[in-house]
Amino acid sequence: MVSIQRCARFALTACSLFFAGAALAVPTTYYGFDESPQGQVPTDGESYAVRSQFLSDLKSGTVAGESFESYEYRSTPATLFGGKAGLSVADVQGRSQIGQETFDDGGVSSGRFNTTPEGQYFWESSRSFTLTFATAINAFGFYATDVGDFDGLLTVTVNGEDYDVYGETGGGTGSRGSLTTTADTDPDSTNGSLIFWGIVDLETAFSEIVITITQNQGADADALGFDDLLVATTAAQPPSEVPEPASLALAAFALAGAAVARRRRQG
Repeated sequence: MVSIQRCARFALTACSLFFAGAALAVPTTYYGFDESPQGQVPTDGESYAVRSQFLSDLKSGTVAGESFESYEYRSTPATLFGGKAGLSVADVQGRSQIGQETFDDGGVSSGRFNTTPEGQYFWESSRSFTLTFATAINAFGFYATDVGDFDGLLTVTVNGEDYDVYGETGGGTGSRGSLTTTADTDPDSTNGSLIFWGIVDLETAFSEIVITITQNQGADADALGFDDLLVATTAAQPPSEVPEPASLALAAFALAGAAVARRRRQG
């Protein structure tokens, strides 16, 4: 008969596999950068490709989008996503409003532009802002424009974790399969650049997203554009490279049971 000590070792192995799997199931971030998209979302660009992967990973979830096309120009809405998310803006000097691409007297764009096909509006802000959802979500993503010449830091906070999306040393990072990317461009080099950034957390849903805009040259030195926000209330499946903890535990217990049965037959 299998000893109690041996059974304990089987149980310990199963638990170890379970927690190892849980440790692997961390939030997945997505990052794509296009330095000079010329006021549009190039379908052969990195941002578009990473956004497409983000959506593909959520194909069995309930996905909602916010294009800002239903709001008045230069307004500051109190809610987004059809009233399902509250929008609050930091009470400091700066701009936070529905924007439209503008040009100076020489025809040079401000760098912020619409990313919605056939659309014209987006959210532009030089101040930090917070999205609060009535129903917790598992995923969030967005396009951001005019980040290439931004002198500061763009950070997204989810579940108490800060994610540097763009900053003084260049771009952030994201990882999802073969689409692992890192932007290391000079933040002073490009007007009108484009990024897509997203996060999926299958283990811990979240109801608040804080987007922090830190300006090095003053509170209202520059504004960033945000468009085509995406949220998902449930995510489809964990990324294929992350095993499910429950599956690992079940497999471990099955192996342990088989070993016990085999020893009994031999005995």
